[in-house]
Amino acid sequence: MKLVPSNILQRLDKLQKLCVEGCPKIESVVFKDKNEEVADDRTLMPQLWYLRISDMENLKSFYSSSTASNAQSLFNHQVAFPLLENFELEGCASLRYSFHPYMGDLVNLREIIIKHCPEMRAVISTENDKEEEVEDRQQRETKTTMFPNLSKLELHHLQELKLFCHYTRPLEFPLLRQMAICYCPSMDSFSLGHVRALDLSLKGISHKIGKIDSDDTTVTAQKNQEDEEPKNGGKKIFGRISIEEA
Repeated sequence: MKLVPSNILQRLDKLQKLCVEGCPKIESVVFKDKNEEVADDRTLMPQLWYLRISDMENLKSFYSSSTASNAQSLFNHQVAFPLLENFELEGCASLRYSFHPYMGDLVNLREIIIKHCPEMRAVISTENDKEEEVEDRQQRETKTTMFPNLSKLELHHLQELKLFCHYTRPLEFPLLRQMAICYCPSMDSFSLGHVRALDLSLKGISHKIGKIDSDDTTVTAQKNQEDEEPKNGGKKIFGRISIEEA
């Protein structure tokens, strides 16, 4: 089942907040009919600044079309939210990825919160596309910051999450101040490439995530020998952050 036909998106060009919740049979939020002719094959909500999607057990993509990938990524390169600031995803059991690495138009995104998505493998996907991997290598030195204004990142109860992203391109989070990673037992590393955060204050972590450069300080996530007692509403954080001078 699908929710909104793409031919009415022009009527939603002033939409600022969108919450899609409790629709377990829906597979895509916006869909394009195969006979529909659109000059620009991108789903654009130019004024949207807040997006929450929750309790959508069968959701496979935000935008569905004949040319869209079927890699179970919520967003692909055909989606653009130039003013999006807050993104929350919770209880979407069929999704493996959230963002496409080249979807763009996320320069204003400030908060990412993802919870209870048991099949989530990574937040950013490569979709195993050989041509995309070649492009990734070519852009490695020139395109490093996908979320230049991201200040808060929370990942909770993602049992299959292994990485934040799979590609080796460097990542920079110049404004990231808070990051919580809780109950992600499969997570081995934050990224395959170099990660740099200039203003980072980490709250908690559930597994080792490697090293993140924070100006002149190396921030290394380490798992404690003894778990902390539950705090803040009974939530248990299995790891803590140690900060070591470089």
